[in-house]
Amino acid sequence: MIRRAMTDAERQANAERVARWREQHIKSVDGEKERLTLVLDVGTKTRLQRIADYYGYRSITALLESWAMQTASDIVDATERNAKEEIIRRSRKSA
Repeated sequence: MIRRAMTDAERQANAERVARWREQHIKSVDGEKERLTLVLDVGTKTRLQRIADYYGYRSITALLESWAMQTASDIVDATERNAKEEIIRRSRKSA
């Protein structure tokens, strides 16, 4: 099937439609989310979907977002804990 090229007006209308969809659907609690494209092996996608289903997530995207947020939180917690331990260690050393 041969498709004709979009006109400038059609490109603009399509861009506006996509922008409206993203504005309505790509939001978080603080209003900031960004699009991420990910290419996975079919088997990996299937396994992720099974995990998402098992834990009650509606999509792989929700599962991955949850994992990413938890991992980031764990890293921040560990960094803060290490910084506090370093402060205590230095204060004991100098005392």
